[in-house]
Amino acid sequence: QNNRQISDKTSYNFTFTWNVTRAETWLKEVFPALLDHSSSYQTELKIEHQFTPKIHSTFGYDREVIKTSEKVPAFTHFGLGPRPEIQVVKDYKNYISAFYFQTQFQLSKKINFLLADRLDKSNEHGKAHSPKIALSFAIDEDEVIKLIYGKNFRWPSIYESHYNNANLINNPNIRSEKIISKEFQWLKTTQKNEYSIAFYQMNLKDAINLEHFIGPTGTRLAWYSNSDPAVHKGIEIRLKRTFNQKSSAFTSFGLHDVDENLSSAKALLVPTENLKQIQFGINHQINQRWRVNTYSSYFGTRTGTKYNHQSLDYQKTNFPSYTIHNLSLAYKIDQDRNFKLSITNLLDKEYLINAGTQLSSREGVYPKGRQFTISYAVKF
Repeated sequence: QNNRQISDKTSYNFTFTWNVTRAETWLKEVFPALLDHSSSYQTELKIEHQFTPKIHSTFGYDREVIKTSEKVPAFTHFGLGPRPEIQVVKDYKNYISAFYFQTQFQLSKKINFLLADRLDKSNEHGKAHSPKIALSFAIDEDEVIKLIYGKNFRWPSIYESHYNNANLINNPNIRSEKIISKEFQWLKTTQKNEYSIAFYQMNLKDAINLEHFIGPTGTRLAWYSNSDPAVHKGIEIRLKRTFNQKSSAFTSFGLHDVDENLSSAKALLVPTENLKQIQFGINHQINQRWRVNTYSSYFGTRTGTKYNHQSLDYQKTNFPSYTIHNLSLAYKIDQDRNFKLSITNLLDKEYLINAGTQLSSREGVYPKGRQFTISYAVKF
């Protein structure tokens, strides 16, 4: 990343990111069930300019290239003999280019208006817009209310649109998910505290879901398709407390709900109906070089959907609550270099994140366990 102030009104930021991921899944440690290898690089150029004391704009260009290779074993038997050789299923490439802008207008001492848009273009999925408008009103110097409206999308993943095996049929014509979001925020800041309350509603169209079919002989087939519209809504309350120059803590409470249209709820396969979420975190500066950050997330008992093998449809069910603990430790080598270690799911908790499908060997899907991330950052 490179930042530079060109003039008193203009600055630019250039970022280059390169990422390589290899994930290997073992089935009972007998043979490799799935091997994924992906790499991507992303370049972004962002320019900020102050046209007048009341108009500030940001313009940017983003380019990303994603390459993915999926491999599965060539099964010849299911015994406990030697592991079979893995074979390449298919290699995929996706080129994404995006132009975006954001302009903030200060209409008065208390009112600000924001206008933004982003145009993404993909060789796989074509073009898509993400417009956004926001209006903020300052009740006083430390209290603000905001109204936000925006549209967004999610392109189908490579797995959803192209993956194909004996049971899963690929669907390259699947449409992108589309979201319209509305949000109201209240924020208040004091010398040591920050408070916020947010209400939101998201209208989801063309949700991507997994459909199933069982033939007369018991043959199981599945494919991804688009589903009916769904409406998500919720509230989040957040409090941050600064104790001193070294320590701070935050806590938040969220209540999220999805409409009761079962055909829409099944599309997401995510139990978000009546979902209660509580978070708590502490940030502490140990000394001039070391900083530790820890936060925990509690997800309460919630209602979701699961696939019924007999009736071949989705039915509502309850999912148990769970708590996840996370920890990160940062070390400042000097002004330009930083080292960070992050541990997600510190206690290696097993929990269900979504409903089981006809092709699952058990009801529910377990996410990855404890994950370690090491990062090294250099400023120049």
